[in-house]
Amino acid sequence: MFLNKTKQSKAAAATVTSLIAASSAQGIIQYFDTSNEFSVGFGSTGTTLWNVDDNGTVDGIWNVGGSGGSIINLYGSGGYLNGLANPIMTSRLSNVPVNYTVSASKQFDDQFTLIQGNAFDDLSNFNSAVSGYFGFHFITDPFNPGPKQYGWARATFYNGTNPGGSGVTIHEWAYEDTPDQAIQVGAIPEPAAVATGLGALALGAAGLRRWRKAKRTS
Repeated sequence: MFLNKTKQSKAAAATVTSLIAASSAQGIIQYFDTSNEFSVGFGSTGTTLWNVDDNGTVDGIWNVGGSGGSIINLYGSGGYLNGLANPIMTSRLSNVPVNYTVSASKQFDDQFTLIQGNAFDDLSNFNSAVSGYFGFHFITDPFNPGPKQYGWARATFYNGTNPGGSGVTIHEWAYEDTPDQAIQVGAIPEPAAVATGLGALALGAAGLRRWRKAKRTS
């Protein structure tokens, strides 16, 4: 699957970079927009590999089995020594709100049975056919499983009441480029129009904070 990645520029002018750094604790966010949307299930069985950071390493495995795709699992790829995408919360994948902080302080697991017999299983606070967010972390270096990179995804889960059958659609996701750096759910890279030029300088740190808050709530 070809992924279109929107990156925050690393080459902004020094003064603008300093201004943005002063107004945000986040590093560089890598964002995969809705052009990368994919689905699993809906009557089909099989395995879909999720390469979260588009680097050639499989980070998560969506596995669909059972009669008519009635069982859907999400696994980390090969455990802690081979790149791992772990949704938030031990033993359950939870729907979390925008601005929820995904960090090392949260609990993670590497295996979920999301739908069992066309009914939600290891899912918390998700409603069928209504999109929500979950957090995850993954490992970029299989020989050094210590540092994690944290991210969020927006997804819609469908149970057996859906006319097309049970399934999952992943709409978009993002992750923090800096290892062990927390990320807020819904956070995406700053637009170039704000991150560069005199406009950013004119806003000042307080203005940028207000702009970010308005974007998150719009």
